[in-house]
Amino acid sequence: MNTIVVLMALLLLSYLGSFLASGRGLRATAGLPSGSELIVLGIVAGPLVFGAVTRSSLESFDPLLYVATGWIALSIGLNYGHVDDRRVPLGRMVAGISLSLLCGGIVAAGVWLSIPFVVTMDATSRMLLAGGMGAACAETTRLAIQWVVERYDAKGPLTELLSDLSQSDEVVPIGVLALLYSLRPPAHATVHLPPLGWAGATVVVGVLLGIATAALLARDLRTGESWGTILGTSLMTIGLAARLDLAAITAMFSLGATIAVGSRHQRDIQQMVSTTERAVMMPALVLAGARIDPSNIGRLGLLIPVALLLRFGAKFAVGFALRSSQPVAKGAPALLGLGLVSSGGMTICIGLALALRFPGAVGDTVLATAVAVTLAGELAGPLALRRVLVSTGEIVEPAPISAPPDEEPEDHDELPPDEEHPSEGAPS
Repeated sequence: MNTIVVLMALLLLSYLGSFLASGRGLRATAGLPSGSELIVLGIVAGPLVFGAVTRSSLESFDPLLYVATGWIALSIGLNYGHVDDRRVPLGRMVAGISLSLLCGGIVAAGVWLSIPFVVTMDATSRMLLAGGMGAACAETTRLAIQWVVERYDAKGPLTELLSDLSQSDEVVPIGVLALLYSLRPPAHATVHLPPLGWAGATVVVGVLLGIATAALLARDLRTGESWGTILGTSLMTIGLAARLDLAAITAMFSLGATIAVGSRHQRDIQQMVSTTERAVMMPALVLAGARIDPSNIGRLGLLIPVALLLRFGAKFAVGFALRSSQPVAKGAPALLGLGLVSSGGMTICIGLALALRFPGAVGDTVLATAVAVTLAGELAGPLALRRVLVSTGEIVEPAPISAPPDEEPEDHDELPPDEEHPSEGAPS
């Protein structure tokens, strides 16, 4: 199939995404919270549609994926630490970051210890693989919580706590991604920095351009001029990150978070960019599914179920930690941890970013892990979360509609059975 035809199909899918998202806070009735249906579409249609395109032709979409993942990170950065019009309290932000570190660290440590039993690799590749799989398993997507809230009208302190935590944990995989990129610094760089230096430079690029963007948007917000400013600084950030082989996701997240802090039009800018997130994410998810190539992963595929089991176990531990440390979660059932296993766009972006930066078995394995985590979380997370909120009374299930009682038959004087009566005028 011609690459141009595939590109036009992706643009059509992007238009469909923008149409579904228009006028909606969340697509509660327009799909699954993580977009798993689009990943499955890519996996199924990959051999049929993209199989007719050579691998090199498929890689021609890599710049689109690079920009798409960065744009999604910008949207997440603009909304980081906010739930609607409310700021997440600092204590809960620290709790969300800590729990995300716990979950990602458990997965990374388990994978690190399991690698020698599967394959032999050098220390850097081993660190990239373990760290990448840990980063892909660290977060709980904010969309899953919002999806349950909007679909079932969930309200209460536990729902608020979970929303706050899900809006705070993305910074962990984004920061880990910058560190993983810095393990292999650009070969053409004339400045030699330690890995932490390159990771810090990634954040600095986003912060400096975010300050410039906030200054340019200091006047009254005009939609046309604002879009030009945001698009221009975003492309500049992505271009600098690509030129320096830095993590564009981290730089764009820093750009968005800096704009959110420094601009007085923060809420308006958030709404502007959030309306485009769905349109950008849909083709990216399809391409992520199409890039899955089991033959390129090989024996490293044995580590994917290990990461899944470790993530589920770590989330159970997170649930117990919440029940013991948060008063509003003390009465929650043990399924609370299982309700936090949902992953979403950020997890897929982490997998795509590592697959683009480190092509080969390591990057493809991290991407496959991100896809597996997202699909498994879609099956278990929303259902468990709903049961938790129902048991705590924060989702009120509608009363079952009982059938109307059968109408009592009208009382009629029953006629006596036919009896032999003497005919009228018969002799007595």
